[in-house]
Amino acid sequence: MPRAYWVNTSSNNIIRGLIDYADDAVKEQIEDLIAGGTVETQIHEDVTYNEIYDNMDNLWNFMFFTGYFCKLREWMRGDNIYAELAIPNREVRYVFSEKVQNWFRDRVKTRDMTLLYTAFIYKDCAMLKMELDGIFEETISYIGLE
Repeated sequence: MPRAYWVNTSSNNIIRGLIDYADDAVKEQIEDLIAGGTVETQIHEDVTYNEIYDNMDNLWNFMFFTGYFCKLREWMRGDNIYAELAIPNREVRYVFSEKVQNWFRDRVKTRDMTLLYTAFIYKDCAMLKMELDGIFEETISYIGLE
């Protein structure tokens, strides 16, 4: 059976950084990408490695220029170039779907669950809701779609 060749031949720290910096909007974009969707971003050809985590546009660009995304279309808006990006193939989709899910699981595993357990024991619905909301904010809903 064919297998993803390059997935474990190098570090996927760029995607790991994406997870670490992900806010709710980025989590939704990651979910869309895994589901076959796209992300639109302004293209910056001058992004350096030191700047990739300065903002999400830089990170999307760096990932595009290193092969994690392919360009479906591009257009000009004023003097700026924009592109619609997608995951290019099964190998990269594997990285996103498997590795990203594992990293989100790891984030949940390192979370202190004392308050969650206490809420269960004492039937404190308000605390339980607050703790579950926090856990869900740290993960993406795609994990639950397995």
